[in-house]
This record gives sequence, structure tokens and C-alpha cells, in this order.
Amino acid sequence: MAVFAFNTYVQRFDTNKTFLGNYNFSLILTVSKTMARKDIYHDTVKRALIKDGWTITHDQFTFSIGQKDVFADLGAEPIIGADNGLRKIIVEIKSFIGSEGVKDLEQAIGQYTLYFRIIRKLKLNRLLYL
Repeated sequence: MAVFAFNTYVQRFDTNKTFLGNYNFSLILTVSKTMARKDIYHDTVKRALIKDGWTITHDQFTFSIGQKDVFADLGAEPIIGADNGLRKIIVEIKSFIGSEGVKDLEQAIGQYTLYFRIIRKLKLNRLLYL
């Protein structure tokens, strides 16, 4: 098991796209070799990507920090000749159906921030979607 700590921020805007400031937070993440459980919408998102012309390359995208693995839900790339901007993507699927609304959102933002930083550090040629 590994523990990672990050200090980061999220920029806040109102409905008129006026900048309201930064929301600073600290993130502590524990990573183990255990694979995460699939979200309730995992198969629906997977089918939608395939229908939209994507090839699922990873039905659990694994990337490593040191000797520890981190798991995102899907990796995909466009079918050859498809007009998807010739980009590869990583998709983290969240349903937000639990009773912990704001807590679930905070966790998802933290997870996205961590994955984004790891992807950038490892120089993976993929866009991250939540």
C-alpha cells in the first residue's frame, strides 16, 4: 500500500463565467493492488463510446507510480478513419447516486486531479475525462 499527498486547487466561476477565486484543498490517497469495483454506469458508458466510434483499449486502464498501480475505468482510442480528433482518452466513470452528494463530488475531483497529475508526469498521450 502507498500513500500520496497533494496540495492543489480548483478554480471557481459563477454562471456568467466570472472568476470567483480558487478553492484550495489537500488530497491524501491510499493506493493498493486491489482493483476498484465498476461503477453502475460502466457498461453504459462503454457501449456509448463504442457506438460513437471508439475502440476500448483497456477495460481498466492501469498506470503506475513507482511500484504502485492506479486504476481508471476505461482507456479508448478512435477507430482508424473515425473523426474523433485522433486522440486517446482515459475515462473515469462516476454515478453520484450515493447519499453523500458533496462528499462523492469532492472525492471525484480529488481522484481526477490525482490522475491528471500522474498522466502528465508520466507523459501519457491521453486526455482524461470524468
